[in-house]
Amino acid sequence: MAELDAAGFDRLLAYRVFLTGFFVWWGWGIAANDLRSRKIPNRMVLTGLYAAFATLSLFLLETLLGDAGQSGDYLLWNFYGYYLVSLALAVGVGFFLWYGEVWPAGDAKFFIASLALLPLIDFQIRGFPRSLWLSILVNSFVIGAVYYVFRFLSRAYRGYKHRDEELLLKIEGIRRDLAAGFRSFFDGGYGKSFLYAVSLFFIFFLYQVASVSFKGHLQRLVPDLSLLFFLLFIGWEKVSGFLSGPRLRLALGLLFVSYFAYGFVNFRSELLQGARYAALNVVKFSVILAVGRFLLVSLMEKFSTVEVPVSEIAPGMVLSRRYIDIVKKDEFFKDEFADSFRDGMTPEEAELLRRWGARIPRENPKIEVMEGAPFALWIFSGCLFQLVFSGNVFTFLKRFAGLD
Repeated sequence: MAELDAAGFDRLLAYRVFLTGFFVWWGWGIAANDLRSRKIPNRMVLTGLYAAFATLSLFLLETLLGDAGQSGDYLLWNFYGYYLVSLALAVGVGFFLWYGEVWPAGDAKFFIASLALLPLIDFQIRGFPRSLWLSILVNSFVIGAVYYVFRFLSRAYRGYKHRDEELLLKIEGIRRDLAAGFRSFFDGGYGKSFLYAVSLFFIFFLYQVASVSFKGHLQRLVPDLSLLFFLLFIGWEKVSGFLSGPRLRLALGLLFVSYFAYGFVNFRSELLQGARYAALNVVKFSVILAVGRFLLVSLMEKFSTVEVPVSEIAPGMVLSRRYIDIVKKDEFFKDEFADSFRDGMTPEEAELLRRWGARIPRENPKIEVMEGAPFALWIFSGCLFQLVFSGNVFTFLKRFAGLD
C-alpha cells in the first residue's frame, strides 16, 4: 500500500480534490450518454485516461522532488508498482468481460479508465491493488441487479393492471423460458447437469489441493475464491462448451477416479475434507449461476429485446442470446458467429443474416435483437459506492451488521 510522508499533504490533497470533481463530471457524462444513445464514444474514455496520465505525472514529479528533498508532499515509489498491478488487472478483466460477451467494448473501456482514476483519488482505496476490480464489479452488478428486479416487478404489476399486451408477452416469455429449463432438466437434462457438476467439483477440488500443496502461495495469485467464482460465472458460455467436450470429460473422469483411489488409501481424511469443500462450492456456484443468469438473461436482456424484420437487419445491431445460439448451430453461417461480441454486427454479418432470412418460408420473418442495456451507469455507481463507503456492497452490509 502507498505510504505518505507526514510532513506535508496539502498539494496531494488539492490534486485529489480536483480529480474527484473531474471523475464525478466525467463519469456522469459517460453514463448519461450511454443512457441516451446506448454508446460510449472513445473520445470520452480517452479524456479519462488523459486525466489519469496527467495526475500520475504530477504525482511522479512530486516523488522526484521529494527524493531530492524539495518536497515534503509525495508518494513513495512502491505506490506506482501497486498502481501498475491494479491497472494490468483492470485491463485483463475488461478484455475478459468483452470476450465473454457480457459487455460491449465501450463498457469495458470505461471500466478500465475508471480503475485508472480511482487509486489516484484515494491512495488507500479498499481492495487496491489486487481486488479493487472485483469490488467495482460486485458493486456494479449488485446495484444493477437490484434496479432490474424492481423494474421487473413494477413493470409486471403495471402490465397486469393495464393489460399491456407487449409487457405481458415479455413476462410470459420469461415464464416459458423458466418452465422450459425445468422440463429440460427433468426430461433428461439432469445427466448433462450432473456431468457439469462433476467437472466443477474437480475444478474446486484442484483449487483446494493446490492451496494446500503450495502452502498458501496460491493465494498470492488467486487471493480469494470469489475470483474463481467470477471467472467461471462470467465465462460460463465458453467454459461450459469447453467442459462438454467428450475427450476432456474422459480425461477428467480417469484423473478423478485415479486420484481418489490413490487418496483414499494414502490420505483419506484430507481427501474427504477437500471433497466436502469442493461439493459445498459446487452448490454455492450453482445457486449463483442460476440466479445470476436469470437476472442477466431473463430480466436485464428480455426487457431489452425487440423483434425486427430480417430484411431490416443493419450493422451495429446486437442479436439476442437466443438467436446467437440459433445462428451458431446453423450450418449456413459456417462458424461466422462463433465469437459474437456485444459491439454489434459487422456489415458482412448483417448481410449474411439477411440472406439467411430470405430462405425462411414465411412472409416478412422477424429476428430478435437487443435495444441495448446501458451499463455505464452501474459501473459509475459502483465506483462511487467504493469511494464513499470504502468497500463493496457486501463488506458494507457486514460492517452495517457489525460482522466486520
